[in-house]
Amino acid sequence: MTDVSAIAAEGATVVLDGTTLLSPTTFAVTPGEFRCLTGPNGSGRTTLLWAFLGSGRLTDGPSRGGEGVDLARPRHRRLVALLVERVPVARDMTLREQVTLVAASWHDNTTTTAERAEEVIDRLGLPALGERFPAQLSSGQL
Repeated sequence: MTDVSAIAAEGATVVLDGTTLLSPTTFAVTPGEFRCLTGPNGSGRTTLLWAFLGSGRLTDGPSRGGEGVDLARPRHRRLVALLVERVPVARDMTLREQVTLVAASWHDNTTTTAERAEEVIDRLGLPALGERFPAQLSSGQL
């Protein structure tokens, strides 16, 4: 694994009570890169993501050079996002307000929070949707 990875695993494995929930898995994701984890039911997709969110334990295989994930630290919350269900949204907040709220939780609430949120909206090509409410957006836009 290279040092430029935002998140990486080399032989990541999860075993619980003698049952292998995640076979040895190796991958790397660079900063700004998005990945979609696919596979059949029971293949360990969610187990892998939960392990990197800090809610599960890797039995073997270091992640990010052996550094543990700590969701109490904003830096770690920025590394991995887990989406296994519909995105939770507040019906009475616009897309821009919701992205700003997430930016505040991921990057600490600072004077640059609104700017960071706007950068994300621009990067995803959604500035025209910023003032829309969730009911006015498609599933893909959400």
